[in-house]
Amino acid sequence: KVAQFKEFRGNETTEKLVTELSNLTALRVLGKVDGAKLKAFGLVGSKKKLVLTIGSAKRTFIIGNKTHGNMDYYVQDSQDERVYVIKPKQMQNLKYAQYRLIDRRLYEFKTEDIDKVVVTAGEKSKGLSQHNRRKKREAFWSLVGSEKREDLYTNWMTKLLRLRVSDYLPPGFDLKGLKPIMKAEFSLGSKVSEVLTMYKMKSDLGDGKQVKEGDYLVKTGHTRSMVKLTKSVAGEIARELDSILGEK
Repeated sequence: KVAQFKEFRGNETTEKLVTELSNLTALRVLGKVDGAKLKAFGLVGSKKKLVLTIGSAKRTFIIGNKTHGNMDYYVQDSQDERVYVIKPKQMQNLKYAQYRLIDRRLYEFKTEDIDKVVVTAGEKSKGLSQHNRRKKREAFWSLVGSEKREDLYTNWMTKLLRLRVSDYLPPGFDLKGLKPIMKAEFSLGSKVSEVLTMYKMKSDLGDGKQVKEGDYLVKTGHTRSMVKLTKSVAGEIARELDSILGEK
């Protein structure tokens, strides 16, 4: 069986986990135990490992079974063979990393931190302004230079800003020359905060399991690599592009 690795940007839980692992403390120190106990603890032949690397120093722990009547884990230091019991929280977060640790945000900024977005698709481009950005319930969007609230723009921008990552694709993912269907440049004053580039797949890539025809992909400075979007919301945004960029 080939080991598989998945890379993605970590969320706030990831940052807490790294801190906790760097200060990992055992609930109990069992020391060196005999072969029968090692087998009972699930440490004989276990392929599950926790590898902690700090600078050039590396420590590897073999992960065993959960303790009887509890959710704690037995682990063994592969170097000195000492056995410990540790809390389950860190192990559970690592086990379900792709659900618990993934950062699903596309943007570093908060909605109130931007006052303008320039949307471009092909040869068409349009600037939109956010008003009352510090007052969530009163905020709305209009054409740049206009003070008139436009529900079309406000509703569309709400969807765009609520987009979330469905899955991260491998770094260096090849789009095979596919051109973007849309680009959105977010700014506050004259300072650009973020640029979003969206693509729609015209055919399956690879085995068709990770990226299929009709999927929407995006890359921003925050995600760093290409990500797949929730198809229903991304599809609405793409379908409404003509209305957003139409003459007014």
